[in-house]
Amino acid sequence: MATKVQFTVGKLDAGMAILLTRDPKESMHLVEFPSVLLPSGVKSGSIIDISVAQNPTEEDAENEAFSNLQEDILAQFGTAEPKTPELRLRNATQTSVVLEWDPVEIATAELRSLALYKNNARLGNIPDPLHNTSTKLSGLAIDTAYSFHLVLKTSAGTYTSPKLNVKTHKMTDLTGLQICVSDTPPLTAEEQTALMASLQAIGAREPQTNVKIDTTHFICKEPRGPEWEKANEMNIPIVVPEWVTACEREGRLVGVKAYYLGADPALRVVRGPAGPPPGYPESRRGSMLDVPTRSSLAAGAAAEGAAATDSTPVTTEPPIDEGPEPLSLPTSPPPEPVNLNELNLAEARVLPQDVGALDEGFDFAPTQAVAITPTETPAQDSGVPQEPEQTEQAGKEEEQAPVQPHTIVDNTDGPVPEAVAPPTTEGDRRLTPEPSPVVTPTLGEGEPGPEGHITATATDAEEAAPEATEEAGVAAKEEEEIVEAAEVAEGKDEQANEEGFEEVAI
Repeated sequence: MATKVQFTVGKLDAGMAILLTRDPKESMHLVEFPSVLLPSGVKSGSIIDISVAQNPTEEDAENEAFSNLQEDILAQFGTAEPKTPELRLRNATQTSVVLEWDPVEIATAELRSLALYKNNARLGNIPDPLHNTSTKLSGLAIDTAYSFHLVLKTSAGTYTSPKLNVKTHKMTDLTGLQICVSDTPPLTAEEQTALMASLQAIGAREPQTNVKIDTTHFICKEPRGPEWEKANEMNIPIVVPEWVTACEREGRLVGVKAYYLGADPALRVVRGPAGPPPGYPESRRGSMLDVPTRSSLAAGAAAEGAAATDSTPVTTEPPIDEGPEPLSLPTSPPPEPVNLNELNLAEARVLPQDVGALDEGFDFAPTQAVAITPTETPAQDSGVPQEPEQTEQAGKEEEQAPVQPHTIVDNTDGPVPEAVAPPTTEGDRRLTPEPSPVVTPTLGEGEPGPEGHITATATDAEEAAPEATEEAGVAAKEEEEIVEAAEVAEGKDEQANEEGFEEVAI
């Protein structure tokens, strides 16, 4: 049933109209009404009728649509939740393990992180956890137990996987070997048959044709091909087929250094078997134990040589060189304990005092004589005051002393004469130092000596000797004349003094 109400249009503008009720019996009502819903031509003061009625059909349809929407939201976001991850062991070797898990399901939640734990210690986050479903851990200890688990963190909560207990293999357990065989170039039929027999004998897994995360060794004969490049990028050991044969022969995991592609075969050392691995077939035990080793070959050669006689020549192969024998160091008895009370410290030799001591019977080797030319050294003033009488007496003794010419030595020919030192007197008290010997080198005539001076030769010395003697005689004669003149003057003074004395006496 519809309700009809009459209004008077009051204020009217482009967006809103003010409607007023006209019933005087009732209180006035003011209603704001959108202008776009009014009939055309309406203006301020116009009277309009508005009817209001309910539509139950449309109301029921809207309620049903809203209910369906709620059910869809609950089905999509209210029933599913993230699943707890679960770890699985894909492969294990002596030093590595490969773990895998199902793709992560987080429903409508937001992923925060996926972390791997080892022995309850966090190792790190898994990169791209929505797509990566495996990981490889290397560098583990041989024959050691470990535990691993995953921790998934989302906006809906944290989910921890059950722990996975893993133990690495022993050196004699070869069941974890996962070989990938190259097809560039492929192995021959005989090589393929021998390789498959060896892998089956040691209990290894079926060989792969493509390199994967759990591949332990890549076997090829030439370094080429896409799988070789992939193995090289993943740092997987690339070996020759003989490596598998060596593992079967020795019954253990053999080092790959001597079996790398391109390695020198001489580096390969043949050892005896360490016993068959677990599950080794009985049919191949004889061939494994009968493998000749260096020790067995040498022992066989020695036995054949001992059994041979002189009449029957026997040709034996030379023994295989097993390398140098280990050195046996001589064992010396332990030193006897020293009793400090029995030591005679007085007879003990003190090393620092004896170091550098010279033997009394030691003689130096004879050396060649060297010519020495003496030089005159002028008297130096010692700064000590001297008495006038001592100075005068010393001067007279110096005047009476004959002049000694210098001895000039010619080292070119003849024996070396001894140097003559100038004579000294006991009355000389001027503290004149003794002349120091000077070594005169042997030079040719006219050759420059030290500091650019010309060294005199024997010929120059003979010519200069008479001149020096003559000059010395002239100087001595002049000194004698001076002394005589002084004596004459002294005599005249005495005579004058006597005459004056006589005059005074008269």
